[in-house]
Amino acid sequence: MNWDAVGAIGEILGALAVFASLIYLALQIKQNTLSLRASAKHEATSRQLEYFDTLLENPVLRTVYRKGLKDFSSLEPDDRDAFGMLMYKAFFTFSEAFYEYRHAHFDEEQWLESSEAINWHLSHAGARDWWHQPQRRAFPSEFTDLVGERLKRLEE
Repeated sequence: MNWDAVGAIGEILGALAVFASLIYLALQIKQNTLSLRASAKHEATSRQLEYFDTLLENPVLRTVYRKGLKDFSSLEPDDRDAFGMLMYKAFFTFSEAFYEYRHAHFDEEQWLESSEAINWHLSHAGARDWWHQPQRRAFPSEFTDLVGERLKRLEE
């Protein structure tokens, strides 16, 4: 066997090694993406459960929440503040989920859970009234646009 043949065999082996490395890298990237999505889902679920725990553990706050969903403007000032903080907590959670979805950390199914929760909140007059207060400026414009679109659909 001459040196040219040995060189050709070496090039073929090198190309195969590069190809195998690329396949391995692609598999690692896919696994990492799945891991990131699972972690994002876990964090989102934890935030939702914390929100529910807040209401479950505090009957007074739960009553304020129910009354606020029906009629935000009828709440006493302190109750309006408490309801507003609950809405902030909920909508910041939704905003974060929207961010995760837009940046491909959530898939469609994961986003659907938060999307439906947004719709549920907006189906209540008190949550809509709260949203129309100036505090919505605290949220990213893409998220406020999303909520605005949903409000338009509800009002039609």
